[in-house]
Amino acid sequence: MRVHISDQLVARTAPEGSAVTFAASFYTDAGVATTPTSVRYRVDDPETGRNLLAWTTASPGTSITATFPAASNTQCRDSEMRELLVEIDHGLATQTVKARRFFVGRNAVAA
Repeated sequence: MRVHISDQLVARTAPEGSAVTFAASFYTDAGVATTPTSVRYRVDDPETGRNLLAWTTASPGTSITATFPAASNTQCRDSEMRELLVEIDHGLATQTVKARRFFVGRNAVAA
C-alpha cells in the first residue's frame, strides 16, 4: 500500500499559531485508490523527539484530512521542523507509515 500526503503550505512552512491541514490518500501498489482497515496520524518535533500531537484516529476511506491545530503550532526558535506521520493498517502485514516534514516560522506567509 502507498500513502500520498499533500498540503497547501508555501515553501513547506506554516505561520506560527495557524492550523495546518494535510490530505492523505491511499493506493494499492498498482496505483488504484483503496481504503485501509485503519488510519491514524501524529505530529512530532524530529529535532527534539517531542510528540506535539498524539496518535489521532481517522475514519478509514480512500483519503483523509489530518489537521495540526493552531494551539499546538507554536515554536521557540525562528523556524522549527515538524513531522507528520500517517500510519495505515496498524499491526497488519500491510502496515505502512509515511512521513512529511514541514516548518513552522514566525514570519511565514499563509497559503
